[in-house]
Amino acid sequence: MQKLITYLNSLVRFTPESWELIKPVIIRRTFEKGELLSQPEATNDALYFVEQGYLRTFAIEESVEVNKGLYFEGELVAAIQGIAIEACESVTVLVLDKSTFFGDFELIPQLTVLWKNCLSFVTSKIEAHNDFFTLYTPSERYEYIIKNKPELLERVQPHILASYLGVPNETLNRIKRRRLQLSM
Repeated sequence: MQKLITYLNSLVRFTPESWELIKPVIIRRTFEKGELLSQPEATNDALYFVEQGYLRTFAIEESVEVNKGLYFEGELVAAIQGIAIEACESVTVLVLDKSTFFGDFELIPQLTVLWKNCLSFVTSKIEAHNDFFTLYTPSERYEYIIKNKPELLERVQPHILASYLGVPNETLNRIKRRRLQLSM
């Protein structure tokens, strides 16, 4: 819970009194690998702070799942319409549900600012991922992951990584083989 408090305080400063009102409505939940935290068609106004494990967000585009983001320990993801959230490992999250907080928005004005800041942050992360596709070729995206996010190569299943990079599994395998040949 302390990591969540530190994270949220980086977005909005809460008084100790405000935290005492907020803490009781934060729910710790565990989801098994493959379990959905939210459906793409749902309007689930919730924030999930990852304590352990990792999540992926995805949309269904032309009957195909397209990964939109990967969220690891210490990161926050929002359930927004059109995007599903799935546990990719056994995952423990702290849930901040807007409906639970609704009455407290009047008591704690910082909650409104927090909600807007969190949604803005998550939206900017999605936009950055979209820019990733515009700025880099598939091979360059893979190189970027190797240099800047090597933990993805260890934890993320190959088919999820391929979708995250915007390529079919076969293309990712070709990129890996080509890279290996160049390094020999």
